[in-house]
Amino acid sequence: MSLFNPEKSSILQDPKWLQPLSDPPGGKPLCRDADLKLIARHIADVFSSGQARNLFIYGQPGMGKTVCVRHVLSEVDKHASETNNPIQTVYVNAGKTRTPYCTMAEIVKQLGVNVPSAGVVKLPERVLSKLHPVLMYVAPYIREGTTQLLRELVERAIKPNTVADKMLTIIAKTANDAGDIRFGFRILLTATMLADKVRRKMIEAGDIASAAEDENRVRKLKVYETLRDQLLKLKKKHQKDQAWNGKEFLYRSLL
Repeated sequence: MSLFNPEKSSILQDPKWLQPLSDPPGGKPLCRDADLKLIARHIADVFSSGQARNLFIYGQPGMGKTVCVRHVLSEVDKHASETNNPIQTVYVNAGKTRTPYCTMAEIVKQLGVNVPSAGVVKLPERVLSKLHPVLMYVAPYIREGTTQLLRELVERAIKPNTVADKMLTIIAKTANDAGDIRFGFRILLTATMLADKVRRKMIEAGDIASAAEDENRVRKLKVYETLRDQLLKLKKKHQKDQAWNGKEFLYRSLL
């Protein structure tokens, strides 16, 4: 048997639904109606006046912020097309662009304008002064909402009668305790793979416990990596400051 044609899973039917960046079931974020309406209300003026309020949406990781924003952007595109309104949306992941300039450059590129890939790091004050964002907090899911979302995913990703409601409740509680619903997705996927490995047709509590332990280990490693990156940045900044102080001392000595 080819390495790329493994045995058919006895549990999984479409694992893509358990990926952190997968589309929400049904195409719309679950349990976020109030948040979606609030975002839409703040940007609705763009269809009448061409301008909208700036929103700064914040909250814990894994609370659905990105999914909500991307869904509203798709609704903007849809409404603009239906009303023949010349509005174009752009989505940029600032975690990948890293600097203000690169973020702005990526926005402009998606609008069809060529700009240099590198430039000034700091945005001009005249740009920052016009933002005036409205702050919007996305609250954590309540356990019932987490369970509902997991159940919707299970219906699409996993074969029927393989995950008992009691097991879903345990996973939902674990995800809520971790403060990240994506943690629940990963536990569900890992627990499914553990059960599948021994050709079991149902996920058991032991699979969930082992999956949670594995995922907690990964989370700790990611925390260590983040701390390491922060320390390296501080070290580079310190070295740069020392080098600048040395040049400034030499300059003043020459004077």
